[in-house]
Amino acid sequence: MEDYLSMGSIVELKQDELSDMVKDRSLKSFRVMITQRMAALDEAPVYYNYGAVIYPFGTFKGYESIYFGPELIDRIIFEGYRDDTDIALIAALKTEYLFKRDYTSFRFAKRQVRQQALKEIQAQRSGDE
Repeated sequence: MEDYLSMGSIVELKQDELSDMVKDRSLKSFRVMITQRMAALDEAPVYYNYGAVIYPFGTFKGYESIYFGPELIDRIIFEGYRDDTDIALIAALKTEYLFKRDYTSFRFAKRQVRQQALKEIQAQRSGDE
């Protein structure tokens, strides 16, 4: 079972993996602040390890959250606060999604489920505009 970064952590994402998200190729880095862990979707039995907002801008129309897994993290800039409550929350989320709901991490989900999840995110973004 993987460990999770704390809420408020700032990470730099791999730009080459984010071509559809990052249009400006002149950016030297793409940093986000983690605001969600084990972000589950309504229409697909998957979760993303992280939901985040663009650092330092936060949320803005059409881009409230960016969802990704640890494979997209290039480096950790700052790790947020962690205590026993945080550790207990992650354990509870893992129990709920992995054992009770039988959800799968997006990166390990079957192609059909991944496509369903991507459609849901796209629909959410379209509804925000």
